[in-house]
Amino acid sequence: MPIVCSDKQTRYFDKIETDVLKIYEFAEEARKIGVDPECKVECPPAKDMASRVEQLVGPTGIAEKLREWKEKGYDQDESCFRAMDLIIEGKFGEQDNNVLADLAIRVALAVKTEGVVSAPLEGISKVVIRDNKIGGKPYLSLYFAGPIRAAGGTVQAFAILCAEYVRRKMNIAPWKATDEECERFVEEVKMYSPASQKLTVGSMVNAYVINAIVKANHPKMVFHFLKLKCVIFKVYLCERI
Repeated sequence: MPIVCSDKQTRYFDKIETDVLKIYEFAEEARKIGVDPECKVECPPAKDMASRVEQLVGPTGIAEKLREWKEKGYDQDESCFRAMDLIIEGKFGEQDNNVLADLAIRVALAVKTEGVVSAPLEGISKVVIRDNKIGGKPYLSLYFAGPIRAAGGTVQAFAILCAEYVRRKMNIAPWKATDEECERFVEEVKMYSPASQKLTVGSMVNAYVINAIVKANHPKMVFHFLKLKCVIFKVYLCERI
């Protein structure tokens, strides 16, 4: 959508754009010297959200589609799912299913965050289709990294939704947890439940350590726990015995 402004403001914005492009040309020449980690400028200029998404994660041509959908009145979420559909269908090139799934999820996150944070690029370390170790069919696995926090909690949850959408569109089997994974999940839910969050850090640690001491049978294990707070726990252990 063109910006409506006076001739003076138009000349002002044009001058800014011209100066920025000159700075980029200077930076490109400086990078070619080879003293930096990369021999090119990693942050190319972008005029709008569509350009930012394409420059951040790709693929080439997605910016044109995003602009087209915006002109038709599609909202941000609909553009995310339309972009994933085109990528999965190979409209931007036929590639391995792992690559297509990875790209589709990253593009959807980039659109959702409007291409202004690094979460779609660095917040997801990898997306792979893994073999099920309990004998089932391969499933889609999504790995997060620290920078995903920049996207916020809503977008983190949206990433899981996108992964499920991609899984179904690509006919990938759902993940089936092992008994050990189920037990770990239950334990972590208990640990991070609202009730435990109300406890202070000290009281929660004391409760877990005391509980571990009571349940410990091996002398070396008991001694190891007692080293944390020997006086209190020695008295508590003697009373229990």
